[in-house]
Amino acid sequence: RGGGRGGKGGGGGAEMSLREVVEAFAEANEVSFLPKAGRSQEGLQVYSFGQVSCTVDTSRQVLRAQMGDRWAPVSLDQLLEQHAARLRAKSKVF
Repeated sequence: RGGGRGGKGGGGGAEMSLREVVEAFAEANEVSFLPKAGRSQEGLQVYSFGQVSCTVDTSRQVLRAQMGDRWAPVSLDQLLEQHAARLRAKSKVF
Protein backbone atom coordinates (compact mmCIF):
# COMPACT_ATOMS: atom_id res chain seq x y z
CA ARG A 1 0.00 0.00 0.00
CA GLY A 2 2.91 2.44 0.35
CA GLY A 3 2.97 5.84 1.98
CA GLY A 4 2.90 4.46 5.54
CA ARG A 5 4.64 5.94 8.53
CA GLY A 6 7.33 3.27 8.74
CA GLY A 7 5.29 0.90 10.90
CA LYS A 8 5.95 -2.83 11.08
CA GLY A 9 4.53 -5.14 8.45
CA GLY A 10 1.78 -4.50 5.93
CA GLY A 11 -1.12 -5.02 8.33
CA GLY A 12 -3.34 -2.39 6.75
CA GLY A 13 -3.21 0.13 9.59
CA ALA A 14 -3.26 -2.27 12.55
CA GLU A 15 -0.39 -0.30 14.09
CA MET A 16 -2.36 2.95 14.61
CA SER A 17 -2.33 4.40 18.12
CA LEU A 18 -5.60 5.33 19.81
CA ARG A 19 -4.85 9.01 19.20
CA GLU A 20 -4.35 8.30 15.49
CA VAL A 21 -7.65 6.40 15.39
CA VAL A 22 -9.47 9.36 17.00
CA GLU A 23 -7.72 11.74 14.60
CA ALA A 24 -8.78 9.66 11.57
CA PHE A 25 -12.35 9.40 12.91
CA ALA A 26 -12.52 13.17 13.37
CA GLU A 27 -11.20 13.76 9.86
CA ALA A 28 -13.69 11.29 8.36
CA ASN A 29 -16.53 13.15 10.13
CA GLU A 30 -15.17 16.62 9.29
CA VAL A 31 -14.64 17.51 12.96
CA SER A 32 -11.55 19.33 14.22
CA PHE A 33 -9.29 17.40 16.60
CA LEU A 34 -6.59 19.61 18.10
CA PRO A 35 -4.55 19.71 21.30
CA LYS A 36 -5.53 22.45 23.75
CA ALA A 37 -2.31 24.28 24.57
CA GLY A 38 -1.39 24.12 28.25
CA ARG A 39 -4.37 21.91 29.22
CA SER A 40 -4.01 18.53 30.83
CA GLN A 41 -6.22 16.18 32.85
CA GLU A 42 -4.62 13.54 35.09
CA GLY A 43 -1.34 14.10 33.26
CA LEU A 44 -2.88 13.60 29.80
CA GLN A 45 -3.06 16.16 27.00
CA VAL A 46 -6.55 17.62 26.56
CA TYR A 47 -7.81 17.79 22.97
CA SER A 48 -10.80 19.50 21.45
CA PHE A 49 -12.93 17.16 19.37
CA GLY A 50 -15.08 19.84 17.81
CA GLN A 51 -17.08 21.21 20.74
CA VAL A 52 -15.98 18.52 23.23
CA SER A 53 -12.87 18.41 25.43
CA CYS A 54 -11.38 14.92 25.59
CA THR A 55 -8.28 12.98 26.63
CA VAL A 56 -6.70 9.99 24.92
CA ASP A 57 -5.07 7.49 27.29
CA THR A 58 -3.08 5.33 24.89
CA SER A 59 -1.54 3.15 27.62
CA ARG A 60 -4.98 2.18 28.98
CA GLN A 61 -6.72 2.43 25.57
CA VAL A 62 -9.38 4.77 27.01
CA LEU A 63 -10.98 7.85 25.48
CA ARG A 64 -12.57 10.23 28.01
CA ALA A 65 -14.73 13.29 27.40
CA GLN A 66 -15.60 16.13 29.72
CA MET A 67 -19.26 15.75 30.67
CA GLY A 68 -20.17 18.71 32.83
CA ASP A 69 -17.85 18.57 35.83
CA ARG A 70 -16.59 15.02 35.30
CA TRP A 71 -14.51 13.08 32.78
CA ALA A 72 -16.24 9.93 31.53
CA PRO A 73 -15.09 7.10 29.25
CA VAL A 74 -16.75 7.38 25.83
CA SER A 75 -16.79 5.59 22.50
CA LEU A 76 -16.00 7.39 19.26
CA ASP A 77 -19.71 7.43 18.40
CA GLN A 78 -20.59 8.92 21.80
CA LEU A 79 -17.92 11.58 21.30
CA LEU A 80 -19.41 12.48 17.92
CA GLU A 81 -22.93 12.56 19.44
CA GLN A 82 -21.74 14.92 22.21
CA HIS A 83 -20.16 17.21 19.61
CA ALA A 84 -23.37 17.27 17.55
CA ALA A 85 -25.53 17.89 20.64
CA ARG A 86 -23.35 20.82 21.72
CA LEU A 87 -23.45 22.27 18.21
CA ARG A 88 -27.26 22.05 18.21
CA ALA A 89 -27.45 23.69 21.65
CA LYS A 90 -25.05 26.43 20.56
CA SER A 91 -27.07 27.16 17.40
CA LYS A 92 -30.28 27.63 19.45
CA VAL A 93 -28.81 30.65 21.26
CA PHE A 94 -29.90 33.87 19.57
